[in-house]
Amino acid sequence: MPTGREAGFTIIEISIFMAISGLLLLVAILGTSNSINTNRFNDSVRSAQGYLQKQYSDILNGVNPRDDNHACDASTGQVGSGSQVVGTSDCLLMGKLIQFTKNSSTFTTYYVIGSIPVTQPAPGLSDDVLIALYKPHVVPSVANETYNLAWGATVLGSCQAPNTSGVCQSPYTKFNSYLLLRSPASGNILSYIFYASGLPAGNDLTPYSIPANHMTANICLHSADNTVPTGMITLSPSGGQAGINTNFDSAIDVVTSTMCSGV
Repeated sequence: MPTGREAGFTIIEISIFMAISGLLLLVAILGTSNSINTNRFNDSVRSAQGYLQKQYSDILNGVNPRDDNHACDASTGQVGSGSQVVGTSDCLLMGKLIQFTKNSSTFTTYYVIGSIPVTQPAPGLSDDVLIALYKPHVVPSVANETYNLAWGATVLGSCQAPNTSGVCQSPYTKFNSYLLLRSPASGNILSYIFYASGLPAGNDLTPYSIPANHMTANICLHSADNTVPTGMITLSPSGGQAGINTNFDSAIDVVTSTMCSGV
């Protein structure tokens, strides 16, 4: 008696099914991996933004890192070993200096102090003039801190004075120092952008705390595996914490050759 053909799949059909399933799984895995990398990189850029904004809070709150085992010399603007009760010196805590380098994941932050002038400054002076009279100096050895960018992100480059589209003016000028100083009179926090090879000579920041260094600037970051679009932090000379913003390729076209071409 003849029998009907048994139902089932051929080896070829099963092979095609397995190949298609494997390809779909691979696409899903790659898509998930790219999504995770993008989210991690975005988090690292926003975390860096938050770190820079935090420096404003520390300055506004008058966070003083010196203890009684360190003395402040008002004549030199330096802090060293010695015994001196906090709040009894002629030094003034003025702000912070943040520095970074290309291809590095590290931001280094230092406290800045000034010397109270012997002669009372005349009333009505601008914040910049008054800050210069207090002779701001970096404190290189007490309570400096390092911040490491999350997920292996690194600094791709920087430039000063971009226009409203984020494009820097030619010739493109690099910077690696972000200085925040609080005016002794008004309490305003002023920001300065400049380049210095290491710490300034004699740790003296007076030559850099000038009106010409109030400018907008960009810092570009890239991911550890270079598969994620560039992220950019924009620093505005006004607006305080709100003046520190982030941009990503999803929002604008970050062209590193014109937006972060310096360091």
